[in-house]
Amino acid sequence: MFCKTLPKFNFEGEFAEDLDGPKRAVYNTFWDEIFQMYFEGCGSVVPRFAPDISYELVCIIGRVALHGYICSGMFPSRISKVFIKAMMFSESSIDDDELVQGLLDFVTDHEREFLSQCMKKEAFSPEEKEELLKIASQFGVCSIPSPDTIYKQLVRIGRCELSQKSMWAFKPFLEGVNDVSREAIWKNSHEVNIFYNELSVTAEKVVRCTRVDDEGSLTKSQGTVFGFLRRYMKACNKERINVLYRFFTSSDIWALKELKVIFHLNIGNLPHMTAHTCSGVIDLPSGGYVGYHDFKTQLDALLNNPESWKFRLA
Repeated sequence: MFCKTLPKFNFEGEFAEDLDGPKRAVYNTFWDEIFQMYFEGCGSVVPRFAPDISYELVCIIGRVALHGYICSGMFPSRISKVFIKAMMFSESSIDDDELVQGLLDFVTDHEREFLSQCMKKEAFSPEEKEELLKIASQFGVCSIPSPDTIYKQLVRIGRCELSQKSMWAFKPFLEGVNDVSREAIWKNSHEVNIFYNELSVTAEKVVRCTRVDDEGSLTKSQGTVFGFLRRYMKACNKERINVLYRFFTSSDIWALKELKVIFHLNIGNLPHMTAHTCSGVIDLPSGGYVGYHDFKTQLDALLNNPESWKFRLA
């Protein structure tokens, strides 16, 4: 096994003891930059083919991907599941539904919603046909699909974009993975599906794992604030719940199985929420909010403030 001891990380100018929170943040920051520089895609991504991306670089990327998972449980799950399955088990391991879903994850939010709606329709308007042609032309397709053929067209585009175009990266990426461990972490393609499902962050998962030691012992005001937090979580879309979970844990993937809520007395004009990312503790004020709208406004402002994301020793 490549990783004998857990690496320790520090952020320059920020104070934190690396009890996993900073470690998760380092891996997330690394992959954020790597995805921008060497991958393409909006939701899920695949290695892009370009002169500045060498065989050796892709080896390193594959090595870091598995090293981070073995040492810290951090795997870059934005890498397309279709790419991983095709690399590990060949294209034949991927069914048509996975290719379509993989493509929907790959394109923009607008394109994903538009294509999803088109697959449900019995006829396309002239405006929809024009939009379909714009999307298809990005992938070198010049024909406008009909409601009967759109699914098959998306299957072909998905196979081309997520597997065939990135096939050049299979060998170096897998070589990097094998440099870390000769033991495959997936024995078959079904295990890849399970692996990705386990890594995904959803509102349902976050709500279910957020708890207090004894909900029956909460004061009325504490129970109200705890209810505000759960209501906020339930209302989050996929993008927002990932941001919220990352704020609480420093992770984009499902790294902590429990988020524990504690309370402190509210002091000052505004209630103040903090997160202890290493242990997954959410420190809520016992009160001070006018209502749910006030809670939501302040939590939105907290998540949108870069200062809130800096590590500090409590």
